[in-house]
Order: sequence, then C-alpha cells, then structure tokens
Amino acid sequence: MSKTIVNLTEHHILQEIERVLEDYPEHPYQQAFSHPDFRQQLLVWVLNRVPSVFTLIEDVQEVSVHPTYAPYCSDPQSCTEFVIRQGIEEILVQNQQEIEHCLPEEEDAGLAPSHWFG
Repeated sequence: MSKTIVNLTEHHILQEIERVLEDYPEHPYQQAFSHPDFRQQLLVWVLNRVPSVFTLIEDVQEVSVHPTYAPYCSDPQSCTEFVIRQGIEEILVQNQQEIEHCLPEEEDAGLAPSHWFG
C-alpha cells in the first residue's frame, strides 16, 4: 500500500477564495481569476502565507477534505480572508500588463454608440 501526504488546507483555501471573489466586481477581478494560471498563483500565494495542515494517508480513497484548520489568529476565517484579499491585489499588480492584454475593457454603456442612430 502506498502512502500519500495530503494538504488538507488547500481545499479550505480554494473554497475561501471562491467566497471572497464573489464580493469583488466581475471586471477585472472575477474575470482575471477565472483564468487558471492566475487562480493557481493566488492559491500558492495564500498557501505560502497561512499555516497548513497535512495528513498521511495509506489509501487515496480515504482522503477527507474536512481540515482541522487552525491558523495563528483568534478568527481563522477573517485571517484567511485578509490574506486572500492581499493576494488578489498583489497578483493583479504583478500581472497587470498580462491581465490588461487578456481581458477586454469593460465598456461604459453611457459612452457606447447608440444603435438608435443607425
């Protein structure tokens, strides 16, 4: 039987990233982080800044994704959320040119030409 080390924190962080991104506007935040590379960068950024919980399992079928997550602050969810928000801003700044190139500009409906005038 093979043994595998599993990061239990990763699943929790992915769920929190989803939850936090829901609070951000569609453009550019949700659009940028819908790209798998930026989403992966954010996950790695956050995981490098929060304590992780690992387990050793003997059978891959036994993996439980209910981590005993205990970061070093009194309110784990607010700590994780704070780190995720920092990561979102950091990743956007680091990749600004690539994100601007990949994402279409959001159009302001008031500035768009009207179809009324042909």
